[in-house]
Amino acid sequence: HNQATLACAAPGAGQHRDYLLIDRIINMSNNINTQLTIPDIWYDFYARLLPGLYFVFIARYTIQSGWNSPNTSEILIIFIAGYFSGLLFQPVASTVTNYVFSHVHNKKENNQDMWQKLQAIVDAESRRSKILSKMNAETVFFAQLFVFGLLLIGIYFYSNNKNIHLLISLFISLPYSIYGMTNAATRRLIKAERYELSHNETNNEES
Repeated sequence: HNQATLACAAPGAGQHRDYLLIDRIINMSNNINTQLTIPDIWYDFYARLLPGLYFVFIARYTIQSGWNSPNTSEILIIFIAGYFSGLLFQPVASTVTNYVFSHVHNKKENNQDMWQKLQAIVDAESRRSKILSKMNAETVFFAQLFVFGLLLIGIYFYSNNKNIHLLISLFISLPYSIYGMTNAATRRLIKAERYELSHNETNNEES
């Protein structure tokens, strides 16, 4: 959108100023390192495929009581099963993620007002929006590892695999996943607050 188009679309002077401000922020964010794009497909990669592959590989190792190198067709099946495992358990991981966000925000609910405001001032295709989306995917990634870690511990006790090192590794993965979730959620919140602060400062200058 150019400023002339926005000016015609805004019926009042206040709305006109807001439209120009939003357009300015969108153009500014699009001009920052546009050569480095972060596709939305990364959400599938971070939040679904990677944790799903982790789950399928470890579950396969646990059930088989050892590691047997998969052939080409098995590798394909593992990738497909990994993606759909991540997709299947994403609602559970999202619930955990929302709890972590609530904890990080120090509120009972997510700060929806801030995120809705950011959606209004940051274009969905801008670099800023993609960065926030990527950081959200990183948080979900660690939430998936936490959920899959619990499932794998259950699979371990019901299998014939008594590799104590595997069990120790699974238990260690739980606090690591919690730390990863909290760290990613905190960085996402800090980044979002910086974007909102940038918007407020620009708004004050325009006033």
